[in-house]
Amino acid sequence: MFTSRRSILRVSFIQATILSSLGVSCCFWVDIDASSDAGMETLSSGSELRVSVGQCFRTLSSSSEQHDVICALQTLHSLLGSQDGSTSTSTSCSSAHQEEFRRCHYTRTLQFLISHIQSDWLHNLTATKNTQLWDSLFLQGPPEQALLVLLEGIGQISPSTHLDYLLSITETFLQTGRLNELLWSYCLGAGPADSPQFREALLGRVVALPDLMANKLQLNNRTVFLPQNYYPLLARGILIALERTCKALKGGSDCSLTFVAQTLGKVCIQGHSASVMAVLIPSLSERTTDDMVWQRVCWKLLENVPQRWIHSVLPPLVQAVSRPEALSRIMGNLVVSNKKAQFVMTHKMLLLQYKYETQVLRVLLGYLAADRERRPLLLQVLRSVCQAWANPSAVRHTPLQQQMYISKALLLSVALLREAELTELRSELLQCLLGGVQSHLDSSLVRVRHMGMAVGEGLSARLDFNGTKLKFEYEADEETQELRSLMNPTEEEEQESEPRRLDLSDVCKENPSSTAPQHQPQTADPDLDLDSDDELTPYDMSCDQKLNQASPPRYLRDCLEVLTSSEDAARMELGLNVAESLVLKNPFATKEISVQMTKVLLHIENKFNIDNFLSLRRATMVALVVTDCIPVTQYLSTEFYSMNYSLRQRLDILEVLAGAAQELSKPVCNKSETGIVVAASSHSSPNPGDDPEHWRQVVDKRIQSKTRRLNKGSTRPLQAAPNRYAAVAGHFFFPLLRNYDKPQVTFDLLGSDHLVLSRLIHTLGLFMHLALHAPAAAQMGCALLDFVWTVRYHAEQTVRRGVLFAVCSVFLSMPSQNLLLDLGDKVFETRAWLADVTEGDADSDCRSLALQRATRKDALLKTNTTTQRHATGDMAVYFDHPIDAPESSGAPIQLTWHSASPVLAVASSGPSSGAVDVYMQKGDFVERCHIERPYQPTVVLWHPTKPVLAVGWENGEVMLLTYPSGEHTALPSTHSVSCSLLQWSGFGSRLVTGDQNGVLAVWNIDGKGRLQGHHLTKHEYKRPLSSCVFKPVSPGDDVVKLAQASVRGDASALDKFGWNNTPLKIGPQEELTFYISTTYGTVYVVDENGKSSELLSVEGAIKHLYYFDKRDVLAVITETMVLSQYSLGPPGQAQEFMQVKLSSKSRLINSIAWTDNGILITTSGDQVVRLWDLDRDDNYVLSLEEAVGFESDEVVNCVAYCSGKGILAAGTSCGRIAMWKMVVQSGSNKTDNKIKWKLQAPSDIQGNVTQLEWSSNLHLLAANNSHTVMILSEHVMSAHFSQQVAAVQLSPTQLSVSEFNSDQQLVLQSDSHIKGVCGTKESLIVWSGKQITVYEITGSTLRISASFPCDTPIVAAHGENLYTVEPNKVQIRTPQGTVKQLLSFSKTEGNPVLLSVCQSYLVVGTDTAHIRVFDLSRRDAKAHSSAKNLADGISNLGTLISVKCNANASQVSVLITRINGKPDHKVYFYDVEMDTITHFDFFSGRPSSGITASEEGERQRFEGTELSGRCPVSHVWDESEPRLCVCEIVPISSESSASDPMDAVDVTVVTLFCTQEHGLLLHDCFLKPSGLQSLLALDVPYYYFICKPGEGDPSCQSKAASSPLSEPPQSPAAPKTVARRALRDFVGLETCDKITRDAMLNFSFYLTIGDMDEAFKSIKLIKSIVPSSLKSTPTGFRMD
Repeated sequence: MFTSRRSILRVSFIQATILSSLGVSCCFWVDIDASSDAGMETLSSGSELRVSVGQCFRTLSSSSEQHDVICALQTLHSLLGSQDGSTSTSTSCSSAHQEEFRRCHYTRTLQFLISHIQSDWLHNLTATKNTQLWDSLFLQGPPEQALLVLLEGIGQISPSTHLDYLLSITETFLQTGRLNELLWSYCLGAGPADSPQFREALLGRVVALPDLMANKLQLNNRTVFLPQNYYPLLARGILIALERTCKALKGGSDCSLTFVAQTLGKVCIQGHSASVMAVLIPSLSERTTDDMVWQRVCWKLLENVPQRWIHSVLPPLVQAVSRPEALSRIMGNLVVSNKKAQFVMTHKMLLLQYKYETQVLRVLLGYLAADRERRPLLLQVLRSVCQAWANPSAVRHTPLQQQMYISKALLLSVALLREAELTELRSELLQCLLGGVQSHLDSSLVRVRHMGMAVGEGLSARLDFNGTKLKFEYEADEETQELRSLMNPTEEEEQESEPRRLDLSDVCKENPSSTAPQHQPQTADPDLDLDSDDELTPYDMSCDQKLNQASPPRYLRDCLEVLTSSEDAARMELGLNVAESLVLKNPFATKEISVQMTKVLLHIENKFNIDNFLSLRRATMVALVVTDCIPVTQYLSTEFYSMNYSLRQRLDILEVLAGAAQELSKPVCNKSETGIVVAASSHSSPNPGDDPEHWRQVVDKRIQSKTRRLNKGSTRPLQAAPNRYAAVAGHFFFPLLRNYDKPQVTFDLLGSDHLVLSRLIHTLGLFMHLALHAPAAAQMGCALLDFVWTVRYHAEQTVRRGVLFAVCSVFLSMPSQNLLLDLGDKVFETRAWLADVTEGDADSDCRSLALQRATRKDALLKTNTTTQRHATGDMAVYFDHPIDAPESSGAPIQLTWHSASPVLAVASSGPSSGAVDVYMQKGDFVERCHIERPYQPTVVLWHPTKPVLAVGWENGEVMLLTYPSGEHTALPSTHSVSCSLLQWSGFGSRLVTGDQNGVLAVWNIDGKGRLQGHHLTKHEYKRPLSSCVFKPVSPGDDVVKLAQASVRGDASALDKFGWNNTPLKIGPQEELTFYISTTYGTVYVVDENGKSSELLSVEGAIKHLYYFDKRDVLAVITETMVLSQYSLGPPGQAQEFMQVKLSSKSRLINSIAWTDNGILITTSGDQVVRLWDLDRDDNYVLSLEEAVGFESDEVVNCVAYCSGKGILAAGTSCGRIAMWKMVVQSGSNKTDNKIKWKLQAPSDIQGNVTQLEWSSNLHLLAANNSHTVMILSEHVMSAHFSQQVAAVQLSPTQLSVSEFNSDQQLVLQSDSHIKGVCGTKESLIVWSGKQITVYEITGSTLRISASFPCDTPIVAAHGENLYTVEPNKVQIRTPQGTVKQLLSFSKTEGNPVLLSVCQSYLVVGTDTAHIRVFDLSRRDAKAHSSAKNLADGISNLGTLISVKCNANASQVSVLITRINGKPDHKVYFYDVEMDTITHFDFFSGRPSSGITASEEGERQRFEGTELSGRCPVSHVWDESEPRLCVCEIVPISSESSASDPMDAVDVTVVTLFCTQEHGLLLHDCFLKPSGLQSLLALDVPYYYFICKPGEGDPSCQSKAASSPLSEPPQSPAAPKTVARRALRDFVGLETCDKITRDAMLNFSFYLTIGDMDEAFKSIKLIKSIVPSSLKSTPTGFRMD
């Protein structure tokens, strides 16, 4: 009893071990009777066995002696015993021990062997020993345990030679019949007492073995594991198990077929029934013919198939059987006893499925009719089939194939009926016949009617109604002939094919390779000794190389194992040689062990003195970084600062990262082309004469070498390739900056380890250089400059050289738009540092590098500062944002912007205190930067580059406030009375303070804006100080011009380049000399050393000083309105050369501004602004015009001039801000100065405007209205035109609406800022970015019909639908805001940013330069075209500016910016149908296909308007004519730059015809009149232009009298903002009807292409008066 319980324990334990390894949870329990003596003896023997097995495991784990290993394996082999169960003779081992080992220790032994498969002793065993001692352990034990352990090991081991070894054992396991033994063990009942979980796991592994192997091995799968080979092998195993079961039953032994039946069912449910049944059924059909035992075995097999799998077993079984008798012998009456089988055979295969052949129906119905117990099922089937065949609904709705299938089943069933059964069912069959035939004859399908006729004839013949038979007339075909034949079965049935009886010896036979006869040693022939090779000349073997006995690793894990643990030099060298190729060949396997392998390579040593060790290691590490970039880079950059690394290893890390970054930045080559070249070269003949093409290649090369070509041209266009480094640049760069300032015991980067520091800086500079156009380039540049700035004066020259290289990389690689914005403070400091290095560095290489870097940097800065600014000029409105001032702040008295950042400082004054606050660009209050004192602030001024604000108070205190931290530092007490003066030097290294007592102090400020010590200089002038001005920053020496002068022999230029003479000043130089004035009319000069001297004296108190750096002139303005100009000579000398009295009514200047070209602008509290052009000695005034909206008594209080935009702003007493745009007409020397200034629409902020200040970013204006400060931000003016309704923005909250059909002019007033407008004929849609409001146009009024919140940057409208955008979607909304449809865009297509509607089509442009067109004519929007990536057809594409489609959506026009951010000078046209892109290049004046006009007369007509050298700024299509497109173009100075379109006077309007057949054709062009602002729309016969209220095209207004529709009526409440101008060919035909308009367009088109015949045909259709402009055409053709 004890032994049996212990056996259960051990079996349960081994099952638990296997199941746990397979992921199956299980439990077992122990019940041991400790009082049994037999149990104690068994326990003792079990302990001895465990000790023996444990000793073998320890020997195999630790011993390296081959003898010990062989002994341990032999011991395990003896414990296992032979396959037949006999005891080995070599060792004495009892059968009890063997049985105990098989039950308890066998699985653990196999798992141990697999876990130590990589041991060296296994590789040292011979092949024979491996087979005898290793393989036999897997092939002679319990097969179920061996198979599970093998599959477990295969699943855990990565691709390697060890995996190949396990696969070979598994292959032998299957080929030697071990799978048959597994099935037979379960049939015999000798298998283990397993649990349901164990059996289910084993069953799953046996059935799914091909899938497991395919998933693991993928493309490297072996033949025996393929499904087409494995499942027939499994079927033969099932057949052998059945044969052995029959023999056992005949011998009186019991067997169980449960496991075999489960295997069969699971194979069929997984879809491999055909392979199994093809082997089983022929043999079973033969063996059951005359053997009742075989029949009973087959019946039992099918009965044991689980119910859930029976539906997958029976259909393939019936298909495989050839005759009904064979099916009866195999299945028996299973269909009667098993309800699931009955459903499958009588319903599913007959009524639900119709895929089977006719022979399957014969077998199935014949099987039902073969036995009297099954015949009732035949009658049941017949009734069901009759109902289905006669059902009219089934005839109409079921497929023809199923109707044919049911018809065959009906005829076959009727044919099998006996006479008694036929008599019983005659009435039912007659009803089926009549109804079914009628239903089939009523069908409209010929095949169905013929089918009903054939079945009706067959049924009537079988029923035999008194000799009356149905007979139809129809043309017989294959289907009807087949139906007829079913009622007349042939007497000679098909004979069963003789299946080959499967012999057990064939299945159990081992692999032929293992049983092949061994070659016997041949008897030596005595005659062979007669042949002697003594007379042969010995072969020289001195240069032979010894071949390596070891083979290179084929898998990456094998290579890693060799590099890690191998002590063989040959294997180590082979591993290093193939490591790089293995890494690059299999990226997926590399990513699993990339970090581990990098760690091994970083620490590996060249202990075997391998050639090229360093280069091989570096190449492999670079390949690892390239393949698995981020993890390996993170590991290397982390280890760079770790402890216990040598300097060599740290340098290796930097070298590997640099090499990988360079490799990633290279374009990826075309792999297919490379493969072709390699294949071609590899298959070339070794003998050149054998290759028929070789001689031709030689001749071609000779001809090419002898041919002289003047211009060979580009044979292959360059292909764009992605930069793989750009996306991961930050992972290379930033981790290396993490811990550079933290010294360690063995590594001090900023100390003694300067070699690593210099290499680190060079590497970071390389990373920066390779990151050109990368997203992280701006952040990388700022961080790198901050890092190298601390070591720029390092003692080691290698470090200084690295710093120079890094600085140059920053300026070359950072985006131009970020260079001055992010590094504004560093730019000037870098200039000064480069100048210092150029002048005084001890190393000549550093001096040379600094000179080159300085020259290059100045060129870059010059290019960046001259880049086009996209100003909006006339087409702009200003949104006002009041500052969020704290409650404690009083009235604002002063305000100032920072010169580099959009930060505003405001000084305010209260009844008993004063305060200084800082605000962001939208008025947001910075709480940390609030300073409040019990006295008033007098003056505030920002540092020129640093975020430091200098504040002077009325008690003499001066402090420095730092933004945004809010830290403030008070200067040492120097002034005792009110501070009246603050002034910074050009770079901010000096600060000048002055007070009302005439005390002046100069302070030193460091590079971070911090005060350095006490004041440098202090002077007391005894008079109140009024103004101070520093000499402007000097540009420095022009190195290029000096070099040219030196070449010409200029001695002074040569002295500049001499290091021991006058130093060379590179880049801007800060001037420390300044001029100070007093209220008593004296001007003093203070030089850079702090020495003060009197310069000049004038009458009256001096109010302003101004320095003209171009002419080196100092201008002085006194309170008595006297302007004096002094030329400055040697230090301390000034010569007056001009004095003028400034005219003013009030004799008092309120505000003064200067322009860059020397224009003085003043206001004196009256209605005009006075301007003095000092260069031209001229003066004039600018007045406020009542027509624009100013009042007659409104006076100007203050002025401010923006030099970057050329805009003069003036604040008035009525709270308005007037703006004038400076426009200089090209080609004129001196014109009317009033025309130079164009008055813009005013901005109203209410109150009394006392101060204006422009921000440095050119789009912000701060205004003080005595109560608060308003920040005005510039926005593009919104305008829209659709269906003769135009809307133009007048102010931030006001629109002018023009209805040209009804001649109405309306004004729309919004409650919020208007950021966009669109509309239709009946409604206008206005949005503010957060809210959308829909206005309904009803007669002469506008009323709000709907309003809803929506965060969208753009809106479009069509009909009653609104179109808004969100990430990757376009929303189609109702006017109430309900989303009714979504148009989705993939991540590749990007986010919609542009919408445009023309007629019933919507074109969408995305931020990834994709466009899509949708048809809006139906209820739901439908895609009119697929997404088009414009970057595929447009090189150097940056972003989309505008997309528009024509009236029939056949063409889409596009304006873009290039990668450098500048607008492209081409307008592109995408043909939707042809999927092609063309363009018109306005820089060259040509389209992509050539010259636009072909006729000489057409050329002459455009001689006055040059199209080349221009850039498009807008484009529109005609709303009804799909061929007509118009563009606005402006002149540009070069192909890489463009001027401000609003600054240009000669804006040209160009009209193009665009067709598929003729391409782009120039139709007309003319200069836009000065009274018009921009093109709005084109709707034949008019162009529509935006104009300022009260202005317009004079030519249009002159024609208004003759054409009542030329302009809409003007009313005071609704100013006219849209003017229209007739097309050239429609002058005089503005009111023509549609037929005339279309004929005129066709005439213009045919005239443009030069087809005079078609033009004449078109013009004949015009019935109205022909205008005079058409009487004489450019080609000489006269209409009269």
